[in-house]
Amino acid sequence: MTLPRSETTRFRVVKPTIANDQLNCRVEWSRGDGWHVLQSVQINRLTGVGVDYFTDSHGGAVLACRAAAKKI
Repeated sequence: MTLPRSETTRFRVVKPTIANDQLNCRVEWSRGDGWHVLQSVQINRLTGVGVDYFTDSHGGAVLACRAAAKKI
């Protein structure tokens, strides 16, 4: 399948929830009008261990996360 050059894939983070020890969010993608859920991400802010759950698979992949720099 070939996409027209004007059709690019866009990503966005939806409903981020930040607590003292946990960060949760949902990642969505779009190629036009509608947005579709790609994955849910959970990160333990104390240990840096995260898990992403793709919507089309069972279980999740373990991630090693770290803060790069403050963005605010």
